[in-house]
Order: sequence, then structure tokens, then C-alpha cells
Amino acid sequence: MLTGHECFGCQVAEHGTSRLTATDANHEAAAVLVEDAPPGIGRGAASMYHLVVYIDAPADDRVRRVERLVKDQELSVEAARIKISRILGEECDAAPRAAVDVVVDNSGPADKLWASIDALWAERLARFESNMRWGRMALYGPPRLVPPDPTWPEQAARLAARIQSAAGERALRVDHIGSTAIPGLSAKDVIDLQVSVPSLDDAIAMSPALTDAGLIFHPGIGTNQAHGAVTNPAQWRKRYHKSADPGRPANVHIRPYGTAGWRFALLFRDWLRADPQIREEYLSIKRTLARRFASDADTTRYGAAKDPWFAIAYSRMEQWATQTGWHGPEPAPVRHPQQ
Repeated sequence: MLTGHECFGCQVAEHGTSRLTATDANHEAAAVLVEDAPPGIGRGAASMYHLVVYIDAPADDRVRRVERLVKDQELSVEAARIKISRILGEECDAAPRAAVDVVVDNSGPADKLWASIDALWAERLARFESNMRWGRMALYGPPRLVPPDPTWPEQAARLAARIQSAAGERALRVDHIGSTAIPGLSAKDVIDLQVSVPSLDDAIAMSPALTDAGLIFHPGIGTNQAHGAVTNPAQWRKRYHKSADPGRPANVHIRPYGTAGWRFALLFRDWLRADPQIREEYLSIKRTLARRFASDADTTRYGAAKDPWFAIAYSRMEQWATQTGWHGPEPAPVRHPQQ
């Protein structure tokens, strides 16, 4: 299935089954379209889909299945040799996995496989499609901190590739920011990305394409709290999108390149990466506020309550930037977040 204005797309890199289907792709009312894909799909091609699902099984199991097909004369010896060579080659190549959002285990009995697919459909695909259909952002709930996940950068890279594919040249670069971009830091399981654009007019122009890619525009958030000597509101304005995918919460902050808000997001990330004492201080604030607002329906008050600490920490962050000679990245187009 293909992405676009009229449909929700999910790509399936398939090893153990050819039965994974959704609404009939030939039906004009199809809402979820599933397309088989070669297992070696790269991130570039995968970025054209809302989701990539990998039906996996151990190499030995897949080789035995191919051998059974030869025995039953359903596959020629030459075709089997090619298929086995590809299977064994994939075991040594982790690159295709970087493009995969969901891995479904196909090493057990068929009923276990279909139970996993049914759960994926009910808990993620159907809700994702409904959110896309109605232009809804996925609901993330109250602030809940989780231990650091080493796959957060990889997940951010997949989202960034989709953003770059949708936005084209208007997106000068896409950077992984926020707490999930800081190794070792507990955080809400929400990926934050910053998209650098020449101007807010470019951000407005790319908005429909981002919405089609599963990132819904949030009209209620258009600025951040000003810090330091830069008080011009234009320096802190942004456009804000949130993911429609209930299985991968994400916030997308679109800011003009070089503005104060743009600089703050990148400088703060790099400062915390470099200073473990500041990381611990920030984590203590996060934990306190997460407990305070644990019964909230969302993270609005949690986020606002961090602003006083940011205001106090701002001068120390700028001092670190001066001492280290930090400067923001160049506005060169990239296909993945800078890590």
C-alpha cells in the first residue's frame, strides 16, 4: 500500500507468511493498505510508508521451509539456492532492521503469529488509521518516565527520514532533540525532533505533507518561553506537529534556522550530553514534576512547570557554550537526525 492523501500505508517485509492482509487493496474505500516488500528494504524506501512491519523467523527455520518447498516440488533447486543465500546474507546485515518499526515473531505456531498480528491491528494499525482519517493526534497520557531506551536514536532516525521525505528541500535538517536524545537519561517515551526551515512560511507550506505522513499539526502550540536576553517573540516561534501513531509518540518542532528557540533546543541537548552533573539535576526536576502531575490527562502542566528551572539553568548553559566554543550545526540537508 502506498501513502498519500487518500490512504494509510503500511509496508510488510515478509519472511514467514503471505497471508497478512488488510482491507482489499482493490476496493476504492480501502483505508489500510498492506504491501509486501523485499526483506532488504532500506530506510529511504521505507520512509514513504507510515509503518514497516517485519515478519521474522530464525534463519534455520526459514531454510528448512525452503527445503520443504523443494522436496514438495513447489520450488526449483536453483530458486531455492538463491532464496537460501539471501536468507543467510540477511542474518549478517542489520541495516534493513534499521528501517523496521515493528517485528512480528514467526518462529512459533501459526496461531501465535496470528494472535500477534491481531494485536498489532487492534492496538496500533486500526487506531493509527482512525487518527489519520479524522486528523487526530495520538493521546500520550500523563508524564511517565521510563528507563533510557538504546533504540530511541534509531526510532528517531526512522521518523526523521519520513519527515525529510515528506517535507523535501524545505527541511534543511532534522535533529533528534529532547530527553530521548540524551544517552542514559530517563524520559517520557516520546521522541522529539526539530526540523530546521528557512522561515515559518516554509513550515506552513510543508504542514499538509507532514499531516499526510502521520504527523498532525497542533494549532494550540506556536511558541516557547523566552530565555535570556533574547526577548523578541519572533525568535521563539515555531510550528508544532504530533504523531498520529499510538505506538510511537513523537513531537515535531519546526523552527526557522538560527533563531533563539532553534539554538536553545540543540544547545540544551549537547550541554546535557556533556555534563553528567547537569543530567542528574535535570532528571531530579523531571522526577519531582512527573510525580506531581501523575494524575493529569496530558503533559501540559508538567512541561510548563519546568520553565523556572530552564530560566535558572540558561546562564550556566550559555557559559558552557562559550567555554567550549559550541555553535549550532550547519543548515545542510540530512536524511537522518544528527546524533
